[in-house]
This record gives sequence, structure tokens and C-alpha cells, in this order.
Amino acid sequence: MDHGAAPAVQAAAGNESTTAPPMEHGGKPLDAVQQANMDATNEMHAPMMAAAIIRDPDLASNCGMIAHHRGAIATAKVKIAMGKDAASLALAEAIITAQEKEIADMTRWVEKYKP
Repeated sequence: MDHGAAPAVQAAAGNESTTAPPMEHGGKPLDAVQQANMDATNEMHAPMMAAAIIRDPDLASNCGMIAHHRGAIATAKVKIAMGKDAASLALAEAIITAQEKEIADMTRWVEKYKP
């Protein structure tokens, strides 16, 4: 039975490129930090929107959260690459560790799920 999941599962798996083209804010080009954050945030948008239209609520939630967690990891990596505050960098490392485990757990669930 098709629950409209295939595109969202593909998207949640990270099989789509979502890097944003250079943008402007207030008429000025984004700086490196702004662009990196924009790219990191954009990584999750298309997969989350694809998950939002899955009819099965359990599958939709897990696929959406996989994409959301990938976005959290991407923004944490920007922080690690460009940030300076030691406490904030430690938090970013902890976020990556926690989110990677949760992505693995949800991915296993999605792969085994039989509605």
C-alpha cells in the first residue's frame, strides 16, 4: 500500500542537493557565516516538506524528523567551523552526537515500518 512515502524517504535520506545560491539581505550579499547558515538551513526544507505530505502520521513524523535532525547537524557544523565560543562549540558537538544517534534510530524504524 502506497502511503505517499517514497519521495519523502528519499529526501529524508539526504538524496537531494539543497545548497542555496548566494543570496542578499538588505541589499547586501550574505557574508560567509550567513551563507553557510542559509545553506545548512536549506538542507532540511525540501525533505521536511516532502515528509509533510505523507499520509501515514508515523512515517511522516519520522521522515520529517530525520530531515530536521540533518538540518541541526548541518548548522552545528557551521558553528564548529566558524564559531569561537568554547561552550557553544561543545554544545554543537553534543548536538551532532545526539542527532546522529536519533537519525540512525529513526532510519532503522522507517526501513522496517510496515503500515
